[in-house]
Amino acid sequence: MTHKDSGRLQPAARTTRLPLRLASALFAMTWLHGCGGGDGGASDMATAMACAFANCKDSPEVVASDIAASYEVVQEGTRVSVTSTLGYRYNLVTVVRLRGGDALVASAGTQSRQMVATDPLLVNFTASFEAQPATPTLSVDFIRGTQVERSTVTLPKAFVLLNPLGPVTLPLSAGQLLVDVSAPPAEPVTVNASGTCSRTDGTSVAYNSGLMGAVQLVGAMGSGSRYRVDAAALDVAINATGAAKVTQCDLTLKWQRVIEGSSPAGLHPNSKILGITQQPMALHYDAMS
Repeated sequence: MTHKDSGRLQPAARTTRLPLRLASALFAMTWLHGCGGGDGGASDMATAMACAFANCKDSPEVVASDIAASYEVVQEGTRVSVTSTLGYRYNLVTVVRLRGGDALVASAGTQSRQMVATDPLLVNFTASFEAQPATPTLSVDFIRGTQVERSTVTLPKAFVLLNPLGPVTLPLSAGQLLVDVSAPPAEPVTVNASGTCSRTDGTSVAYNSGLMGAVQLVGAMGSGSRYRVDAAALDVAINATGAAKVTQCDLTLKWQRVIEGSSPAGLHPNSKILGITQQPMALHYDAMS
């Protein structure tokens, strides 16, 4: 029995991005490890400081029904990657560290992988699968002894970018970039962007955000769709923070279809598993020409 099984396409991906306090915690932990070497005392101090930022709870101390699991399953080509973070109820600050005998196991078809930690705080976990079909069904099990809480998602239908192909340069003066995809208008895609931008004061800044305001569906193009990336709206988006104006950016645009799967009744209702099919596009944005 599941407490939700939406199977609905999402307008934009809710990813497993780290809360600011957790990101700060992991930075502090890495810094302390670098300063203190590999001895146990330094490691314990680093963990204690990181958890002071992130308000950690160890998973054996939390009943399963209070664990809010956040899973993201991403397919790019035939490769599928699964990422996970565990939270506490509706609390956006507290993180749950996977400890003791608790485990996360991802499965695709007949293949299973125990998810492994990607940070010393034991908060972020990952697994990957190769040679997957166009619309695979993936599951993630939270396992505690004989208790197994399974989340499942079938990924959206795969699509390809038809035009332009390869790296793209978009000058601000061009006004727009037209992009053709194989997905029809009835199967809309969204765009997330990440990369680095240079500014007039000589500094650089990381950019990682959606571009809903800068990307619009133009209409059908053959059996697929045409989208318009508005250069002026993109310029506004990347200049939303910081006093110095951006001069240029090297971005990866991730064209995505997103669907929400089903989460088990044994975990907290705030749990979610998202299935994302995406295609990347390398974009150089030039605000000075």
